[in-house]
Amino acid sequence: DALQLTGTIPTWIENFSKLKLLDLRSNSLTGSIPVDFSMLPELSYLMVSDNYLSGQVPEGLGSRSNLFVVAFHHNNITGDAGQLCQAGVRLLTTDCDDIACSCCVTCCDSGSCYQDLLWDMLEYSRGL
Repeated sequence: DALQLTGTIPTWIENFSKLKLLDLRSNSLTGSIPVDFSMLPELSYLMVSDNYLSGQVPEGLGSRSNLFVVAFHHNNITGDAGQLCQAGVRLLTTDCDDIACSCCVTCCDSGSCYQDLLWDMLEYSRGL
């Protein structure tokens, strides 16, 4: 995280078919989350919190049965994360004022939620 990345998330990332973890937290990324990420068969961790991303929660992410951790918080992402809940995502953090989420583990509407997120990730990893 904090790689000082700017611009949009490049769509060529979808070519990494063995990608398991994508950590783009704490950068200055803009635009939306490319729907093409739903095509990454091995992706288990999608962490894009603390950027300037906008748009809807990508619908295709809900079809992923091996997506375990999703961190959307501190962006301008809106919509419904219910599909991620139904797909079995175990750790989901969002800005709950902007995203409807029945299974969110941590709501990060104001301030920092990293302490809660790290604790949740530790607890999740113990259950594996």
